Amino acid sequence: MGGVKTFWRLAAMVALIAGFGTVAFAGPANAADDSTWLCKPGQADNPCLGNVDGNASLKGGGAAPLGYKTATDPKVDCFYVYPTQSNQHTANANLNPDKELKDVAINQARQFSRVCDVYAPLYRQYTFAEPVTPEVREIAYGDVVKAWNDYLENYNNGRGVIIMGHSQGSSHLARMINEKIDNNAEVRDKVISAIIPGANVYVPKGKNVGGQFQNIPECESDDQLGCVIAYSMYNKEPDPGAGFGRVGSGYWVNPNPRPDPNLYEVMCTNPAELSGDNGNLEPLADLGLFLSGNESPFLAQPDYYKGECKSTSDANWLNVSKIDPSDPRLDLAGVIDSGDGNLHLGDVSLAEANLVSIASTEAASFESRETARARLTVVQGELGKASKSLKSQKGKVKKLKKKLKKAKKKCRKAKKAHKKVKKRCRPKKSLKKRIKTKRKAVRNVRATIKSHQREITDLNEVV
Repeated sequence: MGGVKTFWRLAAMVALIAGFGTVAFAGPANAADDSTWLCKPGQADNPCLGNVDGNASLKGGGAAPLGYKTATDPKVDCFYVYPTQSNQHTANANLNPDKELKDVAINQARQFSRVCDVYAPLYRQYTFAEPVTPEVREIAYGDVVKAWNDYLENYNNGRGVIIMGHSQGSSHLARMINEKIDNNAEVRDKVISAIIPGANVYVPKGKNVGGQFQNIPECESDDQLGCVIAYSMYNKEPDPGAGFGRVGSGYWVNPNPRPDPNLYEVMCTNPAELSGDNGNLEPLADLGLFLSGNESPFLAQPDYYKGECKSTSDANWLNVSKIDPSDPRLDLAGVIDSGDGNLHLGDVSLAEANLVSIASTEAASFESRETARARLTVVQGELGKASKSLKSQKGKVKKLKKKLKKAKKKCRKAKKAHKKVKKRCRPKKSLKKRIKTKRKAVRNVRATIKSHQREITDLNEVV
């Protein structure tokens, strides 16, 4: 009996860890005039900031400390939208920062505070209480867009931002990227990446851009900027009509029609490949919240799962399997499997460490690009000055040559007349010295220009 209780406690625990994104929209709630934040830098009650340390459960027994710490002065931001999590009984939740929202933010977003300042708006998400209607969907989406605009106007200050969410959060973000960012080059330039699993983001079959987004491709490396990470986790091929992995059926809250399944497929980006972990997924979660209701050190479980993008004629998914079927550690994926292989609940938790690693590399890449851009502006200015200086120096040499020509003429006349030769020929010697000096200056300026041009070429490869 104790084993059965433990199983269901774990099932409930993991469901809460990952957040659930089944479609269910809701009725209007009173919205604040301005955005209300679940997480924001400087906010006293901030579940996205706090302890991020813990231990790794090692294969073969034992544990090792993680040694994680929050960043003291992160140079980039994260904009996080949580999944369907509210236990409220209205169609749309209100803007109360309920415990279940804080708990999922701790498990999905807090680890990213090692990389970025996390902004997470409260929004009137659709709940499980009532069916979805277009009105309910627009209320939830409208709050997310309003918060994004608020963030850009009041908090961004030109910083790079990682957009991230899960399930319902991902679906709103995907739509927002399509409508507000994809065709806006200025805003798009600030987006480091978008991590939006569990929302059936789609691309043309066999391609990495051109479906839901025209200008923002799927990420192909961990230092690529302005790209998307999206996937749907299963431990086998999704069943026909499954919630995720197919564009022709399942989860779809976009007001636009479904894409043609003959032309498009659900995006599958493998975070375990991007992070350089050779396809090994790295779960990471705070289990204490759900076992005792209190925070506890984070638990990592390395070298347990393998992630691999798989596809059939109409399905595309991130397949999760055990590396060693005999490994005795807790099989979180097995606990949350609803019986059809759907691991949607673990989309973030089962790859949390991979995703944070990718975000860290992307943030460093963004900083390098911005540093290169700043240096490029300086060097281009210096090149402009050097070009003007070269023109000036060449002009001076030309004038001196004219003077030298006249001085030589006077000197020749003086020699023929044998009159005041020293006096008449002295300027010639002086001018030759001045021309020699100016020519040296010209050579130096040309060398400077070549140096700037080489640096500009190198910088352009970064920016």
